[in-house]
Amino acid sequence: MDNNLKYVLMFVGIVVVGFLVYYAVGDKVWNEEMVATEYEMLDRSNYGVYSQNIDNEDGSYGDFMAFVIDNDADWKGFWESYIRDASTGGFEKEPRVNFESEIVVAMLQGIKNSGGYYLNTESVEQGENTLSVSVALFEPGEEDVNTQVVSSPYEVIKMQKSNILVNNKYVRFVNINKDGEIVLEKNINELKFNR
Repeated sequence: MDNNLKYVLMFVGIVVVGFLVYYAVGDKVWNEEMVATEYEMLDRSNYGVYSQNIDNEDGSYGDFMAFVIDNDADWKGFWESYIRDASTGGFEKEPRVNFESEIVVAMLQGIKNSGGYYLNTESVEQGENTLSVSVALFEPGEEDVNTQVVSSPYEVIKMQKSNILVNNKYVRFVNINKDGEIVLEKNINELKFNR
């Protein structure tokens, strides 16, 4: 047999074996098994005070942001600085959370030039290494009539701590309105809010 043909057959064999190994083992090795996690929505609005309290000159606060909060002091500081008070039509005081057994996940859609933006948590799933939050991020269409005021949509949820705060746990936020586009994925320690 010609040497070139031997090399071609060997290469094709390696590729075929590689694909077989990937498909046979891939689901168990590279993909986590995810389990639905219960959560409770604490608050949602289109007008968080973070639009007034954050310098937006570089435009970076138009992007989706998220925070994980695991203690009373940071929760109070976050609520006062980012969310809302009675003057914006919301709660004057932060909702009660038992941080011995619960954590808070706060999602900010970003500072927007008009109304018509909002977000809604659809599901939360947890794997061994990842907490995945499926969120629907809505934007106004070109034909939509919206208020021409600055908006700053947010949603805040709480859930049981369980093993969420394990070191190296990643939190992934997936926009289900854009075919599962990942809008943010970070180590949970990078998302922790510190007042």
